[in-house]
Amino acid sequence: MTNLLVPTLPHPDGRDFGLFLGSHAGHAFFSGAWGWFALTAVMLVFNTVLGEELLFRGYLLPRMNRTFGRFDWLANGVIFAAYHLHEPWVIPSALCDSFVLALPAKGS
Repeated sequence: MTNLLVPTLPHPDGRDFGLFLGSHAGHAFFSGAWGWFALTAVMLVFNTVLGEELLFRGYLLPRMNRTFGRFDWLANGVIFAAYHLHEPWVIPSALCDSFVLALPAKGS
Protein backbone atom coordinates (compact mmCIF):
# COMPACT_ATOMS: atom_id res chain seq x y z
CA MET A 1 0.00 0.00 0.00
CA THR A 2 1.36 3.40 -0.91
CA ASN A 3 0.89 6.49 1.16
CA LEU A 4 -0.73 9.09 -1.08
CA LEU A 5 -0.42 11.92 1.45
CA VAL A 6 3.37 11.96 1.54
CA PRO A 7 5.16 12.25 -1.81
CA THR A 8 8.16 10.00 -2.34
CA LEU A 9 10.77 9.67 -5.01
CA PRO A 10 11.68 6.32 -6.53
CA HIS A 11 14.33 4.61 -4.44
CA PRO A 12 16.57 1.61 -4.88
CA ASP A 13 14.97 -1.65 -3.76
CA GLY A 14 18.20 -2.63 -2.03
CA ARG A 15 17.61 0.13 0.57
CA ASP A 16 13.93 -0.53 1.25
CA PHE A 17 13.89 -2.14 4.70
CA GLY A 18 10.19 -2.99 4.45
CA LEU A 19 10.75 -4.78 1.16
CA PHE A 20 13.67 -6.66 2.69
CA LEU A 21 11.57 -7.73 5.69
CA GLY A 22 8.85 -9.04 3.37
CA SER A 23 11.29 -11.01 1.24
CA HIS A 24 12.49 -14.57 1.72
CA ALA A 25 15.98 -13.25 2.52
CA GLY A 26 14.57 -11.03 5.29
CA HIS A 27 12.59 -13.90 6.78
CA ALA A 28 15.62 -16.16 6.67
CA PHE A 29 17.86 -13.50 8.23
CA PHE A 30 15.59 -12.74 11.18
CA SER A 31 14.27 -16.28 11.70
CA GLY A 32 15.40 -17.23 15.21
CA ALA A 33 17.96 -14.40 15.26
CA TRP A 34 16.71 -12.57 18.35
CA GLY A 35 20.03 -10.79 18.77
CA TRP A 36 19.77 -9.17 15.32
CA PHE A 37 16.11 -8.35 15.95
CA ALA A 38 16.95 -6.66 19.27
CA LEU A 39 19.86 -4.75 17.74
CA THR A 40 17.69 -3.57 14.84
CA ALA A 41 14.88 -2.51 17.18
CA VAL A 42 17.25 -0.59 19.46
CA MET A 43 18.91 1.15 16.50
CA LEU A 44 15.55 2.16 15.03
CA VAL A 45 14.32 3.57 18.35
CA PHE A 46 17.52 5.45 19.14
CA ASN A 47 17.93 6.83 15.61
CA THR A 48 14.36 7.91 14.87
CA VAL A 49 12.81 8.76 18.23
CA LEU A 50 15.79 9.81 20.31
CA GLY A 51 18.16 10.80 17.53
CA GLU A 52 16.09 12.70 15.03
CA GLU A 53 12.90 13.79 16.75
CA LEU A 54 14.39 14.88 20.06
CA LEU A 55 17.28 16.60 18.31
CA PHE A 56 15.27 18.45 15.67
CA ARG A 57 11.94 19.02 17.46
CA GLY A 58 13.00 18.93 21.10
CA TYR A 59 16.36 20.70 21.06
CA LEU A 60 16.72 22.76 17.87
CA LEU A 61 13.14 23.93 17.29
CA PRO A 62 12.74 25.84 20.58
CA ARG A 63 16.10 27.58 19.99
CA MET A 64 15.40 28.51 16.37
CA ASN A 65 12.74 31.11 17.20
CA ARG A 66 15.36 33.79 17.93
CA THR A 67 16.79 33.45 14.43
CA PHE A 68 13.80 32.52 12.24
CA GLY A 69 10.90 34.05 14.17
CA ARG A 70 7.47 32.61 13.48
CA PHE A 71 8.81 30.56 10.56
CA ASP A 72 11.14 28.56 12.79
CA TRP A 73 9.10 25.41 12.15
CA LEU A 74 9.63 25.78 8.40
CA ALA A 75 13.38 26.32 8.79
CA ASN A 76 13.47 23.28 11.07
CA GLY A 77 11.79 21.22 8.35
CA VAL A 78 14.26 22.40 5.70
CA ILE A 79 17.22 21.55 7.94
CA PHE A 80 15.62 18.18 8.70
CA ALA A 81 15.28 17.53 4.95
CA ALA A 82 18.90 18.60 4.36
CA TYR A 83 19.95 16.12 7.05
CA HIS A 84 18.59 13.41 4.75
CA LEU A 85 20.67 14.33 1.67
CA HIS A 86 22.26 10.88 1.79
CA GLU A 87 18.77 9.49 1.01
CA PRO A 88 17.36 11.84 -1.65
CA TRP A 89 14.14 9.83 -2.03
CA VAL A 90 13.27 10.70 1.60
CA ILE A 91 13.61 14.48 1.21
CA PRO A 92 10.01 15.17 0.01
CA SER A 93 8.53 13.31 2.95
CA ALA A 94 11.03 14.97 5.30
CA LEU A 95 9.81 18.37 4.09
CA CYS A 96 6.21 17.29 4.66
CA ASP A 97 7.25 16.29 8.18
CA SER A 98 7.80 19.97 8.90
CA PHE A 99 4.05 20.48 8.59
CA VAL A 100 3.08 17.27 10.36
CA LEU A 101 5.64 17.26 13.19
CA ALA A 102 7.43 20.59 13.57
CA LEU A 103 4.44 22.94 13.42
CA PRO A 104 2.44 21.05 16.09
CA ALA A 105 5.62 20.61 18.18
CA LYS A 106 6.12 24.36 18.14
CA GLY A 107 2.76 24.94 19.78
CA SER A 108 1.68 28.54 19.93
